[in-house]
Amino acid sequence: MAVDNKTQDRSDAADLSGETASSRRLKYGLSVGILLLSLLIILGVINWLGSDTAYRMDLTARGRYSISQQTRNLLKSLDENVTITLLFAESDPTLNSDQQRLVTSQRREVEDVLRELRNKSDKIEVVQIDPADKGTITKYDALLAQLKAIYKDESDTYEATARSGKAALDELATFAGGRSEALISASGDLPPDNPLFRDFQTVIQILAIIPREIETVDKSIDQSLDVSPMTGSPFPDLQGAVSIVRAAAQLRSGTLNQIADFFQQAIDARTLPEALVDKIRPMIQGFRDMASSLLDQKEKIDDLKPLELTSINSALRSRNCVLLTSSTRATVLPYNRLFPPPSAQQAIDEGSGSLQRFAGETVLASGIRQLTLTERPNVILCHAEQAPSILTGRPGGVDLSSVADQLRDLGFDVQEWNVNGGPRPVVEQKSGQPVWVIVPPPPTGQQMMAGGALADAAKELVAQGANVMMGFFPSLVPGLGQQDQWNAVVEPLGVTADSGRLIIEQIPGPNGQDQFPAAHEFVDFLSDNPIATAVKGEPTQLDLVVPLQIEKKDNVTATPLLELRPSDRIWATEVMKLQSGAQPTPSEPPDVDPYPVVVAVERNGDFGLQRVLLVGSARWCWTGMAGQYDFSTQLPMYPGNSELFSAGACWLAHLDDLIARSPRAESVARIENLSGGAQIFWRWALIGGLPVLSLVAGIFVAVSRRG
Repeated sequence: MAVDNKTQDRSDAADLSGETASSRRLKYGLSVGILLLSLLIILGVINWLGSDTAYRMDLTARGRYSISQQTRNLLKSLDENVTITLLFAESDPTLNSDQQRLVTSQRREVEDVLRELRNKSDKIEVVQIDPADKGTITKYDALLAQLKAIYKDESDTYEATARSGKAALDELATFAGGRSEALISASGDLPPDNPLFRDFQTVIQILAIIPREIETVDKSIDQSLDVSPMTGSPFPDLQGAVSIVRAAAQLRSGTLNQIADFFQQAIDARTLPEALVDKIRPMIQGFRDMASSLLDQKEKIDDLKPLELTSINSALRSRNCVLLTSSTRATVLPYNRLFPPPSAQQAIDEGSGSLQRFAGETVLASGIRQLTLTERPNVILCHAEQAPSILTGRPGGVDLSSVADQLRDLGFDVQEWNVNGGPRPVVEQKSGQPVWVIVPPPPTGQQMMAGGALADAAKELVAQGANVMMGFFPSLVPGLGQQDQWNAVVEPLGVTADSGRLIIEQIPGPNGQDQFPAAHEFVDFLSDNPIATAVKGEPTQLDLVVPLQIEKKDNVTATPLLELRPSDRIWATEVMKLQSGAQPTPSEPPDVDPYPVVVAVERNGDFGLQRVLLVGSARWCWTGMAGQYDFSTQLPMYPGNSELFSAGACWLAHLDDLIARSPRAESVARIENLSGGAQIFWRWALIGGLPVLSLVAGIFVAVSRRG
């Protein structure tokens, strides 16, 4: 039988290769299976990398995609779940296309921070609600139900107080109407020529008008308690309702007491007919009782605690807000701090991305901390300024508004005390210990006199074991042979300021003219004190620096956190010589020991452990320095100043756990100083290491090709 040549050839080829049809099918099937499995693995890896649980390595200079150590510490301390709800419309018809893109970019920045917060803690949940999207109505209703449950007891108390006050006002309307009719009837006993006739008629008119006024007040109260869709408010305006009741009760109680006084004085003057006196005498006590009842309503309202739901309700009514909720509390964040208006954002250049990310983390961390702190620690700014406040922006940045804002972000209550305006405030013991910040005035003649009371107050605080932060100005007083009044404050601590000398630095200038700036920049802080650890590596500037002197004392530990080493270009010169216009010259013999400029002091006594932070500069925490930004990058120029202040406040409050690098500091690129050995290592690694690495790679490729 004849055999097809082609079939025979295939059979011979199969015999030679040792393959059969089944083995070929198995081989090709395995190849396809491996290919599909590889494809699935690649797709899985891609999805994992794109998910929130993937590990992310941040290689950006400013840590755009990393949260700060301070925030990480906060997240670790959470013992209950926190839900962050972003409530905003995806599109806003009032914005043009460019503004809408800016808003979208802002939200992406904040969403990135939220993703990092969620990745670092399983206690964080993020919810986004678009009021214009029907698909998120269920989430919105769930949010309202949670808020109602959280504030049920407080809301019930407010509503009951408002309705009780409304009932008291209704009772006033009935009372005033009845008394008005009774007085109209009794006025027939008063002749028109009586000197009190006109006043008597005025009282009747006032009482007749009160019921109509109360009717208007009742409508306003009902509107505040209404939650119909027409109001656009998800909750009743309970704060507004009790405020209306309080104002009406206070006003009308005063009116009733005035009427009672008028009647009593008229009776005492014996100018009224006896028949009229017999009718109005019993009314006097009724007016006073009704006034007392209204004042009781006012006092009940005054005793109410502030209702947190009020600010939340206002934010929800605006349809753009950020809410943080736990099982027992809620707080609303300043929306404009998290999402700046497009007009403000347009004024910022490309460097705004890092600034926006920094602001977002700061605000969100502040909100989380407000939920976790049951009591807020206190910081009291003590000063003797003529201006009423140093917490508001002033020309030249001569205020502490910048560092005060950072303290509030950390959860502190910030107060101020003008020693020339009243007695020392009574500070309740809350979380941590109270911190007193002494803000000395510049050493001019007029300011020195005003600062005398401040120095006395600071001396008393230190003597009583208070935790104090204080800086020093250079002064002419030591050069006149007198003691600086501020040294008397800290002398018991074994630390004094050599305020008669100023540390300067000689810098070669143009045309051979040397310059002697009194400002110094630092990045290296000493010791393992928590303050130094938090600030180390952060650009810090101190100006008008005076050296501090440390003397050993029993029960006192003074630790230098920052020093300046004298050299042929850095020395301390007498302020008196600089005042006379003399050329700065090194002291003879030259100083050898380092100049301490920031010192942390701990003292044990009957008052317990006292902590004091002393800085040989006074303006370092003013907004003009601590809040100074680089216009080109929109980043802090000297973040170490504000970090030193906030870390110092936490240390003084004995809240060491709060001390860590903040988002403000993490937003600035840092290059640490390299030691001599490290410089040699990296120099040889770059010069010789790269060529060697290239040679090894070439040998590996050549061997692979041959074998």
